[in-house]
Amino acid sequence: MPTVWVVGSINEDVVAQAPRAPGPGETVLGTSIKYGCGGKGANQAVAAARAGAHTILVSATGDDDAGSRQRAALDATGVDTTGITISDQPTGTAVITVDDEGENSIVVIPGANATITGTAVEVALTAVKADDVVLAQGEIPRRAIEAAAVAARRAGASFALNLAPVIPLELAQLSVDVLIVNEHEASLLVRRDQTIEDRATTLRSLAHAVVVTMGARGALVASSAGLTHLPAIAAQRVVDTTGAGDAFCGALAARFAKDRDILAAANWGLAAGALAVAAHGAQGADTSAPAIENALAAASAH
Repeated sequence: MPTVWVVGSINEDVVAQAPRAPGPGETVLGTSIKYGCGGKGANQAVAAARAGAHTILVSATGDDDAGSRQRAALDATGVDTTGITISDQPTGTAVITVDDEGENSIVVIPGANATITGTAVEVALTAVKADDVVLAQGEIPRRAIEAAAVAARRAGASFALNLAPVIPLELAQLSVDVLIVNEHEASLLVRRDQTIEDRATTLRSLAHAVVVTMGARGALVASSAGLTHLPAIAAQRVVDTTGAGDAFCGALAARFAKDRDILAAANWGLAAGALAVAAHGAQGADTSAPAIENALAAASAH
């Protein structure tokens, strides 16, 4: 069975619910505060594991209560946490404001995530196999991402990169098999006066396949088969959009590990993203393989 190796961040989420996000210099009274599990690496690892993939997370937490909570939560979801190291820095934290429409704004303090080194990633990924998928994001140091790409290439495995946030990388040198970005991130990588279709096509020069997520308009996939628009899968309700993109990436990686079918994988991602927004928190929704299959079946029936 292929393994999905996720190289990425772990954060403790501090989520404030408020009628709307405050503007510059403004104070808004909130209605509740919750503490939860997050970080793009952890979120995507949980999504991949729930979608049925054997998943190993390579990351770091602090030697603190937050780190203990995050590692225990990951263990409980079935993510292999043996690749997580303990740093002398505090566990990463994300401060999230969620408004009454379910939209969010986020400030991330990297903490231990900033201590993930290329050497640590190389050591952790020595067991990668040719049929595995290595998935990284932009919330960790550049050297760690580059080391993940090198380890995948040496093993003959597939390397997927969710460049969120966008950080300086020589993408053409990383041999990226699947590049995943949203519309805003795509606009930071190529000319802003291009259409989204042109941006996806242009980005394909930097990766074997490119997936651009477009929210309610679905996703564009640029691959050897050309440019394909995949329609969105309607969410039954929108409670909290936090982690929807991560659910997309994790489910995509899990499905892509099966047979390298990028269109099927992206459809799994769309279904997982639709499921993710129906629950509070970055990891609160049921994005299991049966739930994804049911969502896809319901979408095709309409």
